Formats: sequence, structure tokens, C-alpha cells
Amino acid sequence: MKKIMRKSICVFICSLFCVTGVFSATRGKQELIQAGHWIYDAFTAISLESKVRNFADSAPLSIQELESYFHDIDYEKLSPAGKEQWRRINAYFEETNWSRDSDLFSIGVEPSINPEGYYKTNDDTDWVYDRYDREPLISVPVTFTAENWLTMSMDLHLDVNDGQTLHDDTYCNAPIKPSSFDVNFPDYGYISTGYQFTDTCGVIFQLGILEQSIGRTSTGSIIVSDYMTHTTMGKIALYSKDLKYSFITTQLNATRYMYMHEFDLRFSKRLTVSVMEATLTNAAWEMRYLNPFTIYHGMAPWREYGSSDANNCEYLGVKFDWAIFQYTRLYGLFAMNQYQVPYETASFEDDRTPNSLGGQLGIESYIPAGEGYVHFNLEGYYAIFPIVVWVI
Repeated sequence: MKKIMRKSICVFICSLFCVTGVFSATRGKQELIQAGHWIYDAFTAISLESKVRNFADSAPLSIQELESYFHDIDYEKLSPAGKEQWRRINAYFEETNWSRDSDLFSIGVEPSINPEGYYKTNDDTDWVYDRYDREPLISVPVTFTAENWLTMSMDLHLDVNDGQTLHDDTYCNAPIKPSSFDVNFPDYGYISTGYQFTDTCGVIFQLGILEQSIGRTSTGSIIVSDYMTHTTMGKIALYSKDLKYSFITTQLNATRYMYMHEFDLRFSKRLTVSVMEATLTNAAWEMRYLNPFTIYHGMAPWREYGSSDANNCEYLGVKFDWAIFQYTRLYGLFAMNQYQVPYETASFEDDRTPNSLGGQLGIESYIPAGEGYVHFNLEGYYAIFPIVVWVI
């Protein structure tokens, strides 16, 4: 029944465009740029060339917010590679899709076909190009837009399911047999709205199934990583060039919620610092955590969910991003949800709760070379065992 319903939805949408006629519409300003999108790489490159840091190191962001950060970048001073990336980003923002329009509203699709093949010589080796990187065979994102005020979007696709991608005999992204079809789409779906007070200041609201990332890293953010998929989040944020406030609620399953507030500060064009606090509870949705301007740790909520500490934990995250010189940035992230100070270990000897913290430190460069860039990234990650990743 579920398969029939999903097929019917796809057929209905395709029929709608065939019967009513196809037009074109540009992207709405509230459309979200998903975590891992190439735009974040391109924007980082031209920002570093301009010796500028901003709040575009987290995702997803709306086109409206991303465009507000362009005001710090002087197109005329960019290298040929930088100008090409600048034009490429703006061309994406101005792209049109197949759509059906009615007054302020439009519904559009962006169909694409992405055939892929994979092979490995040793079945004992896991796939490196795994489900996080593979594209669906056929992708048909559907977007409903109310000009620049509101965007709703979801992805329809024909793809191999996540379990099948782990098999050694999966050599392509075409579902060859019935058991390999992915019938659990969409992987993302959201509503995004907002208002821009000035060219560099606005408010946004987002709700949907979205991958989140806080901080731009090579090994996945230690604070919140886009490797955490298929979770529902709600976010409201106030942003400007030098100050941003975000409140985020993430539902992990039926009874687990993470409530987070985050302050991002830009002390100069070259340096940003962010501080965030969260509480993770194994309980029903609670209004007291929706207070956007409070300190969760001061509530001592871990005392209210029974004898098990597993029902609640507090979470602290800190990050900085510094353009130490042109083309290069130094960045660091720190996350912690438990640390026993000497007083606690001496006074509560029966408490064997282990410390839980970690951090990342890295350096990244985008150096123009002809029409492209040489990309260098060196990153250290510490949680239990230190790991260093070197990427060029």
C-alpha cells in the first residue's frame, strides 16, 4: 500500500506539469542550501581570498542569509578563480526550474539522472564512497514557493536503500531487485520562511527533516555533524553581519529531544566565535526549554528524570574561525557534556560517571591557481584517541 501511494504521488506531480503546462521560476530566497553542498566550498574559497570570516560555516542556510554575507566580498579584488566561483554561486541562486505558477505561488521540480558505478577488489574492505556520498539514480526535488517569503521542499527519488548500499555486491545506484528499492523517501523535507529587515539583517524560521552541521570541518563536526541523518529540527534565528542568535530543537526519536541555543559573534572581519548550550532529554516535549534566553545547566534538569543519568544531559559547544592571513583560516571546535571537577571526584567517590569531551583543531587553505584552487586541509581530532586527517 505504501509503495502504491508513493508511486501515485510521483505520477500525480509529473501529470500536473504535463497537463497544465510548464513555466520557469527562479529560486526563492527562503530555499535552503543543504549541508555538504558545493556552494559552501566555493563561498569559503572567495571569503578566504577576501580575508573574511562569517557565519556561513554552519548548515543549512537560506539563500537569503547567504546573500547577506556577500557584502563583505569585493568582486573586483578577487582572482580569476575567485571571480569564477562568485559568478557560479550567483548563477545558482538565479537558476530557474520547471514550474507551474499562479500569482505569488509556484510549484517546481528539478529532475536529474545520476548513474553511478562502484567496484572494490577486497570484500573485507568497507565502501569508502558510502551512502553519505552516493547520489540517487533519479532525483526529482519538488519545491513550493511563495516568491521570496516562503519555500517548502522535499526530495522524491529512485534509489538503492541504505541497507543495500552496505553490501559488497552493490555495484551501481540502480535498484536491480525489489528488495533494494528505497521506499522510505523523502530523505529531507522542510518549510522555510523569513524576512530581511536590511541587506545584512534578517530573521528566519525552518522546520523539517534536515541534516545539520555546526562548524566547517573535514572529519565531521564534533558539536553537531551532518552524519546525523533523518532527524527533525525546528530553528528560529536572527542574523546580521556581526551577531547571530539561533534557537534549535531537534527530535531524535519519539521521546528524545535536544534543545539548543547558540550565539555567534564576529569580533572583526577575520574572526568569529560561537558559544552554544543544549540539553538532551529522554522525555516528552517540554515548553520550559523553549525559553530562548536562559541557561539550561542552571535548571539542574538531570535531577528530575529519575535515578538514571541517561535520561538527561547538558551539552556545551564552543568554536572559533580565524582568517589568519589571505587564503588561510585556523579553526577550532570544543564539545563537552560531562566533566568532573576535583571537588566532585573527592566528595562523590561512588559516582563513576566518566568525563565526556573532545575537540578539533585545523587549518585550511584555498590558494588560487589559474582558473581553480589548490585546497589544503590539516585537521586534528581528539575525543578518546587522537586522529589526524590530512587532505589536499
